[in-house]
Amino acid sequence: MKTLLIAAGLSLLTTSAFAATPLKPCSADQLKNLKDTIKEWKQKGLTEAKLINNAQGKTLGFYSFNKAGDEIYAEVCEYLSNDELTVASEWYYWEEENSADPKTWKKGEGNLIAQDEGTAVITVTKASPTGDIIGTIEIEGVEEEIIKKDTIRFVTIR
Repeated sequence: MKTLLIAAGLSLLTTSAFAATPLKPCSADQLKNLKDTIKEWKQKGLTEAKLINNAQGKTLGFYSFNKAGDEIYAEVCEYLSNDELTVASEWYYWEEENSADPKTWKKGEGNLIAQDEGTAVITVTKASPTGDIIGTIEIEGVEEEIIKKDTIRFVTIR
């Protein structure tokens, strides 16, 4: 019985260790790589791009889309994975009926982006005619457990 209680306690600790936490900001090296990645995706036709910043103004990643609003590529600098769940740090499927252009997003609207290893939902808390929305991002693994959650702001790349 004691062994069963210890195993259950360790399982609970392991599960709670992966409770939704904020994303880590990009390091200086990751910011350099991010610029190159944004440039590559612009060359592939995703010419519109926004930095994803946290509430403190630190860059977490980027979100890019094409002018037609039907293709995206987004990534965060923090590599997300663990032994129990597969989690994505980048997404390239737009899973919504509305446009992928954040200028068209409405307050309260959740926008699902995905890839095979997981999804992210960007929920708008403040819409913007420039697409520089304020919202939240919730990143889920394949098991649909929210691994990361953060307040974000899209910032136009100049």
